[in-house]
Amino acid sequence: MMQTKNTQFARQIRNGWLLLTGGVLLMLVGWLLGQFAPAVQMNTKLIIAVGLVMAGGAGGTLVKYLTARRYDEAAREVKLEQTDERRQMIRAQAGSKAFEITIAFSCLALLVYSFTSAHTTQFDALWAYLAFMVVVPLAVYIAFLIHYDHRF
Repeated sequence: MMQTKNTQFARQIRNGWLLLTGGVLLMLVGWLLGQFAPAVQMNTKLIIAVGLVMAGGAGGTLVKYLTARRYDEAAREVKLEQTDERRQMIRAQAGSKAFEITIAFSCLALLVYSFTSAHTTQFDALWAYLAFMVVVPLAVYIAFLIHYDHRF
């Protein structure tokens, strides 16, 4: 059991380092392109943002599993967190609430932007993106509600 735990933790730590390295590299590439190749028609902020998200997620993973590897109590806590039904329910509830708040703010942003740009008749990429960010997550949420309702 202990060997399996160490193997799982080592894999998570290795993946964390890979994600962190990839994220930092993406941020660096985005910044370098913006500084030294401004003629390149590419959204460097998007590259930097993807790198930032990767590095942030990797940081959380590394802190969790490096701490768990170092301290037996933390390792037990991580293992318990992964298998405890109560904690899984709490995480699901927290994720659901975060989703609801994100959708509410996305809807608000779409409405405000729609009111402030009502005079535009051309294609508006920002409006399309905001609409996408409202419709697609809700559609996925509803589809998985139906799927899980029939499955369980």
